[in-house]
Amino acid sequence: MTSGGRETPFFFLAYARTPEKPWVKKLFHELSHEVYERTTFPDSAAVGFMDVTGIPPGHDWREEIYWALATCRVFVPLYSPRYFTSVECGREWHAFAQRTLDHQARSPLTQSAIVPALWAPIVPSELPEVAQRIQMDHADLGDEYASEGFYTLIKNKVYQQQYVTAVQRLAQHIIRAAEASRLQSCRISDLNRPGNAFVPPQRNAPGDQRLNVIVAAPTLDRMPDGRDPSFYGTVPDDWNPFHPQTQQPIGEYAAGVARLNFYRPTLLTLEEGCDLLSAQNPAEGLGLLLVDAWAGEDAEMARRLAALDALRTEWVGTMVIWNMSDSQTQLNADRLASRLQKLLPNRLGDNRPMTPVNSARIRSPEELRTKFPGVVEHALRRYLDYAEAWPPSGDIPPRPRLLGTMSFGSDVNPEGGST
Repeated sequence: MTSGGRETPFFFLAYARTPEKPWVKKLFHELSHEVYERTTFPDSAAVGFMDVTGIPPGHDWREEIYWALATCRVFVPLYSPRYFTSVECGREWHAFAQRTLDHQARSPLTQSAIVPALWAPIVPSELPEVAQRIQMDHADLGDEYASEGFYTLIKNKVYQQQYVTAVQRLAQHIIRAAEASRLQSCRISDLNRPGNAFVPPQRNAPGDQRLNVIVAAPTLDRMPDGRDPSFYGTVPDDWNPFHPQTQQPIGEYAAGVARLNFYRPTLLTLEEGCDLLSAQNPAEGLGLLLVDAWAGEDAEMARRLAALDALRTEWVGTMVIWNMSDSQTQLNADRLASRLQKLLPNRLGDNRPMTPVNSARIRSPEELRTKFPGVVEHALRRYLDYAEAWPPSGDIPPRPRLLGTMSFGSDVNPEGGST
């Protein structure tokens, strides 16, 4: 594949920066040769990407790295204890994971395009959650490799044959993953600002981490008059508004986006969501309401949407899904939008500039992913206005007194004092 006139990399080697980089470069070059010889890839110099070899002179290094992450076929993280402490490595993983999440929505049964390799031994239980989800039998590359990793094999001549075998087998894994996943390239702009995939953001309470994804969509037994049933299933969770371009229900995709952003999602029907939110208890967790553009056409769903909108639950964000490639939705867009606006005036906002709108109009799975952080972070800020404070455990230390300045015997306000 090519992008912008350049051949896109077959694989991206991600590693922790250390003084041992020359050994990593040796592994990279030999792995690149193995992949090149076993494929019809046209350019031996560009078969793999490593940040010290794949950046043309005069190019912005960060843009080149994210170009490679947006276009490579396989991501090869070089596992070591130091790798999982690297912020930059965590960002690279997070950027690539966004591509795999979008691809999974279109081809949910394909093999993962992440093929880990072992640089130095690491205890499996100490892997971050994203790495624990990736299946890789390191023993398949040889017993010595599985126990020692490439770092020991590459530096000791006694392991020369074991090293060659491990490189060859890793190349085979990379090729199989590329052929099975057939991961599509994307633009750099399609990738959200990457976070650190290895370290979740600090949150204060369990409710900060939970996300109730409420799916408001018809089912096959209760379809709006004349509506195409191919987008729906027997339960609301089956709703796939971007069929046939996607094979994955939108609620399941949103749950994957939530996990990518370190939330613990739970899928709920509109009925279940209304029951949960009627208590107006933010301790139950944040919320994300996914609304089918056709939801207002059903009288019972319309009633529940209006009741939910009337609740003071500003910690619940809203996304209305519009598939404008669906001819029915396109023809009825004005009527559907007007109906939803009347049902959800608080959630969809009005034209007043000070209205706190916590909603988004979604036209593709990628748009849901890119808008998710803004909608949910807004909901989180509103959640913190209502949620019970969780102070840190332990005794509260005494506030300091000012020394060497005039004092009237009262404690100093730590926010207003100077030191």
